[in-house]
Amino acid sequence: MTAPAPTTFAAVLRAELTRRCARNPSYSLRAFARALDVDHATLSQMLRGRRALTREAIEQLGARLGLAREGVEAHVRDAEAARQGAPTPSAALDAAAILAEPLHHQLLALTHAEDFRGDSRFLAQVLDTTPDAINVLLQRLLRFGLLRMNEGRWLDVNGAGELDPEAFERAVWEHAAARVSAEKTTGQTVPADEAPAPHPVRQFQILARDPDATAAFYQRLFGWQVHQGNALGYRQISTGPGGLEGGIWPTPPEGKPLVQLFIESTEIEDTVGRARGLGAHVVVPPQALPDGDALAILVDPEGRPFAVYRRGPARRQ
Repeated sequence: MTAPAPTTFAAVLRAELTRRCARNPSYSLRAFARALDVDHATLSQMLRGRRALTREAIEQLGARLGLAREGVEAHVRDAEAARQGAPTPSAALDAAAILAEPLHHQLLALTHAEDFRGDSRFLAQVLDTTPDAINVLLQRLLRFGLLRMNEGRWLDVNGAGELDPEAFERAVWEHAAARVSAEKTTGQTVPADEAPAPHPVRQFQILARDPDATAAFYQRLFGWQVHQGNALGYRQISTGPGGLEGGIWPTPPEGKPLVQLFIESTEIEDTVGRARGLGAHVVVPPQALPDGDALAILVDPEGRPFAVYRRGPARRQ
């Protein structure tokens, strides 16, 4: 199963301690504390969430772990945001999650195999996990920008899957730093009187911690039909004549169960640019999915996730 992704800097520390212990069975919390030049009792309280991690502590510990300056600053912002609620997806947290779970690296490596198939069930069999776990990895790698879908092909954007583990770790943090820098410099303004083309709501998506149980609940309650005959094993929902189409997707450990709106857009890149200019955060940039659809996932200024998509030729009316 996929390990829970770090959602705070304390979880990043726990993940690093776990990795070091896995490499060296004699490694301990005291050894980790010595490496970080911090009292082991204080570090223990940080790891258990009993001591708040201040900006100064995150900066010092991040530097001692060799994290990029931009990544450390992102962790500081995440810690401050977490005090007011769950943190939104960020490059720093995604980097920590990717490095905490080796399956991310293995999945990227598989994309270079001659007989690679972009099929979540096939990949789950190869990596000895579940299709839902594969789809969580997929979502995180797409969001972080290491993986891209292009007309059904899964592309290792930076070639990170071909690196050895140490080089992969460096590449992930360098990519995180580049992402943070890019987010600081990008920004678009949108004329207030510019009216966008119609964008109807076409679908909904349920993000569930237990997709099977969620599907069973709605099937029994409303008689909805659920179909998974697609490359990602996506649970497509038919709600009945005249009803919206829908689907169920596994939420990552750091996410929350919720319902997303899927809004149709004939020009996804333009819509994403407008959304960013209005204060939205791009979670997954526009992707060409295996079924021919194109999709992007965003978060509005109040933190509500939504998707914009363009139907593939086979599904256009």
